[in-house]
Amino acid sequence: MNCAKHPDTVAVATCRNCEVGLCPDCIEKSELIIENRSLCRTCNYSTISNMLEKDKSAKKWLIVRLIFNGFFLLVGTSIFILEGVDGLPVIIFIMAISGIPMAWRAMSSDSPEDKLKTTIQDATAVDGGFTNSIFRFIFKVIFVLVIGAIIAPFLLIVNIVKLAKCRKRIEENSLLLKGFA
Repeated sequence: MNCAKHPDTVAVATCRNCEVGLCPDCIEKSELIIENRSLCRTCNYSTISNMLEKDKSAKKWLIVRLIFNGFFLLVGTSIFILEGVDGLPVIIFIMAISGIPMAWRAMSSDSPEDKLKTTIQDATAVDGGFTNSIFRFIFKVIFVLVIGAIIAPFLLIVNIVKLAKCRKRIEENSLLLKGFA
């Protein structure tokens, strides 16, 4: 088998994606290596393009998260400055709003087996499963609000770091794509 790009040169490997032959020169110039295998020029381009599009989409959602998180942290901090400790329950609730999505996901990460077990326990409870479900839900909501308020400032920092890394990947992949022109 000969190299797909250089038909006069014997291939020493194949593209990880499309299995076309690659010569030593093509392997050396491959921008991406996946699972210790190089990609041909076409697969390099399409893979980098896909990564760039995913990063651009991720960047948009990170900006939305930052705005959401920052808004509620700003409102909570403003109330704290104006009201002091007297407005603490309101401050905790407002700051918790920005952390609720992550805290709720963390609380809802039961495996299907655990959910089934809980459902069976609720259904066979002496005082009725409905009461247990209500108390469990109320506890979950309170816990999520408290955890949400605690993790909200950290979420802001984490999202800022993720956004910086995403921007860097976008810049690097854009430069790689310019090399194909």
